Amino acid sequence: MLARAGASAVAVKVLRDNDRMRMEGRRELAALKAVREADRRDKHFLVRLRESFHHGNYLCICFDAMGGSLKEAQDKFGRTVGIALGAVKQYALQLFRALALLHKVGYVHADIKPQNVLVSGDYSHVRLGDLGSAFRLEAAESTAYLVTPYYRAPEVMLGLVHSPALDVWSLGCVLFEIFTGELAFTGQDNNDMLFRF
Repeated sequence: MLARAGASAVAVKVLRDNDRMRMEGRRELAALKAVREADRRDKHFLVRLRESFHHGNYLCICFDAMGGSLKEAQDKFGRTVGIALGAVKQYALQLFRALALLHKVGYVHADIKPQNVLVSGDYSHVRLGDLGSAFRLEAAESTAYLVTPYYRAPEVMLGLVHSPALDVWSLGCVLFEIFTGELAFTGQDNNDMLFRF
């Protein structure tokens, strides 16, 4: 949802009113505040928290508006052939910078995929978004179903300790996909994915 705040457009994420979404919203706000505090000059390509508020029982989180998602850009410019190497390199540098800051402040994103990477209206830069699945490293719990399957790291599937490395794996899968136009691994479940690895 887009709204106007003063002279600039903002995106508003509205979280449903249920226990799971309230917990996810609290986690996302904590991560966004930690990022904003560590990146006061906004140089690290993560979504920027503008403000948050409650409308009734719904949590609303405001960000700077972007042009769309990386998935939409891929569909527009490189559906089956991939996006140009120069753009992939530029996006990769920006996203690794975003991960460096996120990991520095003690968070793992845990859901990196093209739909969670936002692209500017002129396609010159990206921002890593949707920190709803992010968790603090000290609060990591082992689960075999964290992260969307096509971007899920082997250690997640094996139930090993989660670390920032799972974000790096996911980002590698995203970069492969946007460059080639194809998914890196297309297994039907965790066992099939591990076989393909």
